[in-house]
Amino acid sequence: MNHSLVTSSKPPSPSKAAANMVTKSMAANLKDKGIAVVSVAPGMVVSNFAGQGVEFMVKIGAKPVEQATKGILETIDGLTVESTGNFIMVPSSGEPPKPFPW
Repeated sequence: MNHSLVTSSKPPSPSKAAANMVTKSMAANLKDKGIAVVSVAPGMVVSNFAGQGVEFMVKIGAKPVEQATKGILETIDGLTVESTGNFIMVPSSGEPPKPFPW
């Protein structure tokens, strides 16, 4: 494990590991058919999901829904069979989406 990528003291959840494995498996199975499969993390997005309120989310660096959506659409538009199986992160900084090792 590359500890420089760990941002929390908690290990990755089994459900995240399972989702990543499903992406890899589907990508391998569909690549020969010309179908690209990726997982996309939109980053921290402003919402009231955590019950903290929109102002709090903005204060801690969450990005607007429009920015997250733009990054997801850029990811979809840029998919190729060569990018299949990747985990794509949409940076909160507004930079273009990029593969994130996991």
